[in-house]
Amino acid sequence: MVVETIDFYADEDAELPPPMSQRDVVLLNKAQQLEDEEEEEAAAAEGEAGKQKVGYFSSPSSPIWQWSWM
Repeated sequence: MVVETIDFYADEDAELPPPMSQRDVVLLNKAQQLEDEEEEEAAAAEGEAGKQKVGYFSSPSSPIWQWSWM
C-alpha cells in the first residue's frame, strides 16, 4: 500500500539509507523494544539497590548507633 510518493532531485537522495523490507522494520522494532525493556529493568534494579534503609537508636550508656539493612 502506497500512502504517498515523495520525489527527490538527483542530488537529494545521496544521504538516504537504502530501503528496508517490512521484515527488517519489524525485527528492528522488536530489537528496540527489548533494549528498552532491558534498560528499564536495569534502572529499576539500580533504584532498588540504591535504596538502603537506615535507622538510629541510642542506649543509655552509649551514643547514637547507626544500623542499616538492604
